[in-house]
Amino acid sequence: AITVLTWYSTNKGGEKMKLKLKTARAILEKTREQIAREIGVSVHTIQNWETGKTFPKIKMIPKIEKAYGIKYENIIFFEN
Repeated sequence: AITVLTWYSTNKGGEKMKLKLKTARAILEKTREQIAREIGVSVHTIQNWETGKTFPKIKMIPKIEKAYGIKYENIIFFEN
């Protein structure tokens, strides 16, 4: 799993990941503040994930899945 996140942080997958996180949040009609509170991170962290500046740590996956109501695989994997 670590290599997957490393690959996505250095390739076009990172672009797709940030768009999916932002889109999923918009569909849920949640603010960055709400998502941050549910996951237990700062709003700045959510902003960094959504802009591709940083990427979530592996230990955050269960919380991300719960907050966004989506399996992590559906966020990080994409079609060519």
